[in-house]
Amino acid sequence: MRRCIPSSDHSQNQHEFVVHVSHVTYYFHSIQFHEVSVPIGCCSRMASAFDLSVEMAVPASRLWKALKQFHEVFPHLAPGTGDTMETVEGKAGQPGSITLITFGGVKGAPDGAYAKEKLISLDDEAMTLSSSEVAGGHLVLGFTKWGSSTKLTPIGDKKVRLEIRVEYEGDGGPVCDMAVEQAKEGMPQMFRAVEAYLLSNRLFC
Repeated sequence: MRRCIPSSDHSQNQHEFVVHVSHVTYYFHSIQFHEVSVPIGCCSRMASAFDLSVEMAVPASRLWKALKQFHEVFPHLAPGTGDTMETVEGKAGQPGSITLITFGGVKGAPDGAYAKEKLISLDDEAMTLSSSEVAGGHLVLGFTKWGSSTKLTPIGDKKVRLEIRVEYEGDGGPVCDMAVEQAKEGMPQMFRAVEAYLLSNRLFC
């Protein structure tokens, strides 16, 4: 069974990779967000979770389209890094599809660093979706599960509240703890980056 504790030879690379996964794959700038979380001591084998909520100054319909076309938005969030996102199985934006995210431009990221994420469900009417990592990403850090559920709630015609719940399991250890904390900090930052992109590119979505 994989352990979360890095060896002395790779601890720095592991640390940089955790930061990378949280702040580039989940690259959001948190100006305002609140969370309701399960107390976290480590990634034990018991199921753990945390919840985040972000209010954004874009219509719910635009953000929903952006989330469904995230492979088109992603390259604009961290330009020049060499990071890519592509659908490798199924049809983009359809349940069952698998997206490959490769990390090309972060110092300390292991060679060939990547994450594969499967879209589990998507409901256009309710504006909800769920996904789970199936390879790479958090799974190489000692987690045995890392999945999320997202829901959009319109606030009038020009704003939206995004709520996301992350559920995870792991073997425990400081790298897992750090990854969770980085995700809690980085995910709102990422959605702020998406918001900024949509506000500056009003023809998209």
